[in-house]
Amino acid sequence: MKKHIAGASLFVSALLLSFCSDQKRDDLSRNPTDSVSAKIAPDTVPRNSVQSNLSLDQIASQPFRVILTGMPQYRLVSIYKRNEVQVSNRARSSSKSYYESEADYWISEIETHFMPGLDLVRGFELINVAHYDMIQEQLHLLFDHPVIIKSIYFPSFVQDSLYQKPVNRDYFMISVYDEDTNKNKLISTTDLRRIYKFSSSGREKLMILPPNYSVVRSEYDPKNDAIFFFARLDLSGDGRVTDTEPLHVFWTSLKSPGVAKRLY
Repeated sequence: MKKHIAGASLFVSALLLSFCSDQKRDDLSRNPTDSVSAKIAPDTVPRNSVQSNLSLDQIASQPFRVILTGMPQYRLVSIYKRNEVQVSNRARSSSKSYYESEADYWISEIETHFMPGLDLVRGFELINVAHYDMIQEQLHLLFDHPVIIKSIYFPSFVQDSLYQKPVNRDYFMISVYDEDTNKNKLISTTDLRRIYKFSSSGREKLMILPPNYSVVRSEYDPKNDAIFFFARLDLSGDGRVTDTEPLHVFWTSLKSPGVAKRLY
């Protein structure tokens, strides 16, 4: 009986050793980049900011909404920075489904007809936008690195009008902090805020204001179908603006936005 027990023990030990060896070989042969968690850097930066030296796949992020635009060929996908701790806590404490409780977590909302022909998504923890061509079945990111997006203006999904005339827009505008202008190794709301126009395909990008200005707010002129941008000049050149630096006014037509002209 003891011989049978000893033999069985040796067989089990050999089987476990063989399994562990196979498992180790599998672990060694697996590419570390196959694991998303291996790419993600610890998130120790303040809310609504990203480290300036990281790529999108190094930040915990996820898509949230497919944005239906007034151009059926093109759709946008909003991509948010993911706060794992807060999302998981909310998911555990909620009786709703995971995705419903997660939807409650995000702050951004779509505002319809924010300006004639343009709807708006306001961003918080919004770090990129993906552009998808339904005909070509091609996807690309509008920014080649994580940014902090303040606003996305996109053609209204529902037909809009101005003074009883149809309004159709064929571009996107994005207000964004896209550079670590103050050199503190973060892209955040303490940097200069830019405004860009993207073509309908999302392939062509135009900076509407000079790079040494930071957008403060905007106003719409319905009679001229124009938009006014109030922006502060980074007079000191330190990559940030204060209330003591000059506030100037620029404008561009919303029929076909171009480089803005100085009004004041």
